[in-house]
Amino acid sequence: GRLDVAGAVILPDRTALALDDAEYAESVRRSMVWIPSAPAVLPGTLRDNLVYGLRLQGERKLSDPVQSILDRLGLSESWSPRLHRCASELNGEQRYLLALARSLIVDPRVVLVDVPAMSLSPAATGRMETLLQDLQQDRVILMATHNLSQAARLSEMCLFLHAGRVMECSPTDRMFTCPERRETEWYLTGRYGSAQLTQSKVWRNHGSR
Repeated sequence: GRLDVAGAVILPDRTALALDDAEYAESVRRSMVWIPSAPAVLPGTLRDNLVYGLRLQGERKLSDPVQSILDRLGLSESWSPRLHRCASELNGEQRYLLALARSLIVDPRVVLVDVPAMSLSPAATGRMETLLQDLQQDRVILMATHNLSQAARLSEMCLFLHAGRVMECSPTDRMFTCPERRETEWYLTGRYGSAQLTQSKVWRNHGSR
C-alpha cells in the first residue's frame, strides 16, 4: 500500500519546501525551462511558437517580449517580417534558435540546456553562448555538453558524468588544470577510450592466470 514520506528541501529564498507543498512545487516547475538538443516545433506560426509559454502564464502583452527576445538573439531583422509564416518551414538551426527564444522569453530562473549547438553554425553558436553568459549573471544555467572548449568557456562549475555516475565535480578552472580523478584526466586529454581498453586487457590477462 501506502508509503508515508516526511521531509523538506531547503531553498535559498524560502525556509523550506515541504514535499506535500504542491502549489509551491508547481511554481518552481514553472520557473524552469528545458532546451533539448533536437527541439520540437509546435503547430502554427513563428509567433505562435514564441508566445506559447507566455500564453500559458496568462500574459496578454505579447509584442514587446517577442521583439525583445529577437533583438537579444540577433534575429530581429530576419525574423520580424516572417513571424506569421509557418514554423514547420524552418531548418534545423532555425528550429533550435526558435526553441531557445521560446524558452527564454518567459524569463525563467533555471535553464536546462541539453547538448547545445549540435546543428548550429559558428555564428549562431556564438549568439547562443553570448546569451547564456548574459543570463547566468542572475539565474542558474545547467548545460550538458560533450564540447570541452564550450564547457571551459561557459561554465563556472563542471560535473563529469560517466556511465551514469558522478566522477568529479569541481570549479571549471580546477577540473581542467588539475583534475582529481584519473578518469577525468583521461577524458580531458582524449585518452579515455584507449585507457579503458588497456585497463580491460590488463584485467583479463590477470584473471586468466
